[in-house]
Amino acid sequence: MEKLEERILNLIKNLEEEKRLADKRAKQLFLAGGTSDKISEGDSKVEVVDLGTGYIQTLADNQQVRKDQVLGNIQPLQPAFLAYMSAQRDNVTGDGTLYTMPFDSEVFDKGGNFNTGTYRFTAPVAGTLILNTIVRFQGSVEAHGRFDVQFVTSNRIIYVAAGHLFNVSDTYYLHRFSRSYLVIADMDANDTVYINTAAGTAGDAKVVDIAGGSAEITRFSGALLC
Repeated sequence: MEKLEERILNLIKNLEEEKRLADKRAKQLFLAGGTSDKISEGDSKVEVVDLGTGYIQTLADNQQVRKDQVLGNIQPLQPAFLAYMSAQRDNVTGDGTLYTMPFDSEVFDKGGNFNTGTYRFTAPVAGTLILNTIVRFQGSVEAHGRFDVQFVTSNRIIYVAAGHLFNVSDTYYLHRFSRSYLVIADMDANDTVYINTAAGTAGDAKVVDIAGGSAEITRFSGALLC
């Protein structure tokens, strides 16, 4: 009888331990946002291997994904960037010249995928990106009616502006004209994207400037959506 009671007590103890481990595992998976066949623990991190993708999610300061009851999914390693032109470029268009915007300074670049030497963002993985640019033209005259802005991706050129420089001849505004444009683009791994712009047409004066400076007047930003 004593042996039977001992066996029952051991069985209960084992079941309680298994339940404790299962609860701990479920909590870790909830925080990681995935399913796993392996969990390894260290002094300051827990790693979860996702069965579907093979990605390792580290639950520490360099987390890939963390679920927050208030903020939702927090993804500190998600590729994202904000670059800007550090100085004004004078007389770069106005005669229809297509000008590649020289975004040579960064506010942030999560993942290190933006190149301030080539002014291009390179997609680290295939996915859908949200992209935005703000361009300020300066120095236009009344003859400069047309302007163009392009998101040039490896898959296609996305034309977002083909209009007129309204009121830029008004000296009160120092011939300035700013616009913001946003697109969602599909990109493959190692695809690039950059911004082209142009003002005027052939025969017009090449006197249109693109404003720049530390205030990030003319800028380019983006982030991986999914």
